[in-house]
Amino acid sequence: MTASNAEANGSWESFVRADLDAMRVKPLKMSLSIVGPDVWLLARDGCQYVLKDFRGRSFLLRQTWGRISIGRETRALSRLAGIVGVPRMMVQIDPYAFIMEFMEGETLPRSSQRGLLGPDFFPALESLIDQLHARGVAHGDLRRRNILVTTDKRPALLDFETAVLKKDCWFGCRFFKMMTRVDKLKVLKMKHKYFSLQTSAEDRALLENPPWNLKAGHFLRHSVYGKWKRWMRGGSKSQ
Repeated sequence: MTASNAEANGSWESFVRADLDAMRVKPLKMSLSIVGPDVWLLARDGCQYVLKDFRGRSFLLRQTWGRISIGRETRALSRLAGIVGVPRMMVQIDPYAFIMEFMEGETLPRSSQRGLLGPDFFPALESLIDQLHARGVAHGDLRRRNILVTTDKRPALLDFETAVLKKDCWFGCRFFKMMTRVDKLKVLKMKHKYFSLQTSAEDRALLENPPWNLKAGHFLRHSVYGKWKRWMRGGSKSQ
């Protein structure tokens, strides 16, 4: 049973870190990097949950990126409460960890396995992204491993730690608008790869010549951030 089916399973208001030991089932992801959180599957009152926790990281990392990452993701999930396809946040334990609903399903299969998806999957994903944007949240990291195919073949989204939240200032609004375009283009790119007949001529023209800011973002992610992340992983393994 998942958390969404268990409103009456007790309050989380008095939950503390010491309660975690009795809930741990198995690690879902023990970070290979010194900058990422550990992710655990938890069980409580017959329901399953997910813990994201930076407690095992260094003091400096925990107090900087850990706080920023957990704070951003919990704020994003709070804004998106009630949207089907977004995990429900249960409790923030401390500045370094929070617990959310566990969602049943599998990560988006490779395009060679597109037969596992129905033709309505990507239209449903586009609708889900529109709901996020209407709540003032851009996902910012839409890729295969962050998209879930639920047991009823519907899309769900994971990993909001790099989400962009809309702010009232001029720059915040402009940056948010740019990131919503990034989200939509990422989904369009995947839809064209899996079901090319669902993309229009206008869509294909956009994919062939994306805006300059998206090209710059792709370069930064793959050529700069990618190298930095590999270096950090190498440093973690050598310790």
